[in-house]
Amino acid sequence: MTLDPLTIEISPIKGIALFSTSLMFVAIGAALVLLVDGNTAIRVIGWTSIVTFGFFGALWFRQIVTMRGPVLTIDHDGLIDRRVSEHKILWNQVGHGDRPGKVDDQPQERHADPEPRRLLTTSPTR
Repeated sequence: MTLDPLTIEISPIKGIALFSTSLMFVAIGAALVLLVDGNTAIRVIGWTSIVTFGFFGALWFRQIVTMRGPVLTIDHDGLIDRRVSEHKILWNQVGHGDRPGKVDDQPQERHADPEPRRLLTTSPTR
């Protein structure tokens, strides 16, 4: 039995809402910069708002314009996340918690307990 691939597409409505929210915060920041005289802290907050939300607004606009079709596809061979790369990441390239994994021939640090089954068989001390 083979399962159909799971595909997740981008939500254009969510993208438009996030882009619009970013524009709103850029406008608020511009109002703080242009309308408040003499208060340096408020002007810094305004400029910070313009730069931060302007950057994220540009990212959301780019995503709305360029992303079409499935963003994430998961099947029995591996997964493709188009936000990261167009290449498939095979399941044997994904590290596991009970053994060290390698991705692109780069050794990965091991964070898991070397004896994971030991955790299931020991009782907590009180």
